[in-house]
Amino acid sequence: MPMRTTLLLVFIILIASVKPVFTQEIWSLQDCIEYAMDHNLQIQKAGLNNERNEESYRQSIRNLLPSLNASSRFRPNFGKSIDPNTNDIVYQSFFSSSYSAGTSVSIFQGFSRVNRIAFSKILWSTGQFDEQALKAALSFQIMDAYYNVIFIKGLITISDSLLAQSQWNHNFVAGMISNGLKAESDILEVEAELASEQLRKLRALNDYDQAVLKLKQLINLDMGVAFEIRQVVPDLPENINWDHSIDSLYITALNTLPEIKSFGERVQASIISLAMTKANYYPSLGLYAGIGTGYYQTFLDPTGNVIPFVDQLSNNASQYLSFSMSIPLFNKGSYRSQTKLARIQLKETKLSLVQEQERLYKDIQQDWQKLLAVKMEIDQAKIQVEAREAAEAISRRKFEKGLVNQFEYSQAKSKLAQAKSDLLNTSIQYIITRRTIDYYQGLPISGM
Repeated sequence: MPMRTTLLLVFIILIASVKPVFTQEIWSLQDCIEYAMDHNLQIQKAGLNNERNEESYRQSIRNLLPSLNASSRFRPNFGKSIDPNTNDIVYQSFFSSSYSAGTSVSIFQGFSRVNRIAFSKILWSTGQFDEQALKAALSFQIMDAYYNVIFIKGLITISDSLLAQSQWNHNFVAGMISNGLKAESDILEVEAELASEQLRKLRALNDYDQAVLKLKQLINLDMGVAFEIRQVVPDLPENINWDHSIDSLYITALNTLPEIKSFGERVQASIISLAMTKANYYPSLGLYAGIGTGYYQTFLDPTGNVIPFVDQLSNNASQYLSFSMSIPLFNKGSYRSQTKLARIQLKETKLSLVQEQERLYKDIQQDWQKLLAVKMEIDQAKIQVEAREAAEAISRRKFEKGLVNQFEYSQAKSKLAQAKSDLLNTSIQYIITRRTIDYYQGLPISGM
């Protein structure tokens, strides 16, 4: 084989043996949530729990079927033993075998098996709602962390702008000093301001690394994977159009939120659990049937020969059919205690449902009030940014002409930076609160 062909084959084999790696670098919020849904260990455990509950439900249905079992036994006897034909003690070696099959079915158990099916189905349904609620809670945590990264990224941009301006000021003052228009001491305040902006930038970068780390941990992404979120500009709302009242939003949330449905299913499970404890007071009725036969080497015909195997199976066959009834009379008060505890559990789950409904209503009120408040803050923050930009421009021109000192100009820049930071923060808070309101309306979270 030519050397060139050999090298080509080796190269192809090496390429094929390389494991694919995750190369995505720019992540949207939906990408983060989708990745977390597939890799979060708690969600995976919730999925396994649902599989377990589903299998329990399937088995509770199969428990209605009769049971059928078969058995066989081969028994060699050596030395002194009892003849199964005459019950006499014999001193010879022989063997015997037996075969049997039986079935049993529970006819009545106080409806406990039917209730068990319903109970298992509700547990399965509850687990599914719990998994959905867990995914929603994780999605909102990721959303908070994601927009926190965007916020800090915005702070870095503001710091870059302030640092560039401070650097320009430094160069400007240094030029004035070199031309003899300013004293050497005038550079000290400018250098202090430049160092302050460099420190601000460093802190923002450190905060950014911490925010990215938190987001990676939430989505369970390996620390070595390149990661950068898609830098989106928060939409600034003009108007909030609302066609529903808080009460209508609350009713919609009651019918759609998985966490509320989960509490409702728990109430139904407690009702069925109470019914299952009451089944202990009812009598139970069962049916049993079976057939058996055997072969014994000591079974002889009149001529002294061992009766053939097939003939013995036919001659020794026996059948049985029986009914059983069990009536509870006295069980040291355990059934009464179980019923009482089940009633207490039912009351407790109902109170938990009411408590969760009240919490939901309060959350809706608070989030809706927060949405309105943030909207007003955004309107005011826009005005403040415009005013601070104008004030900073005037202060910069005065500084260049020597009409204001470095401290006064630094104050103008800091106030502008704070105004921009406030506008960015309130805009992000609006987005998160708006999506929370959408969640109350049953709208799906993107990526979940």
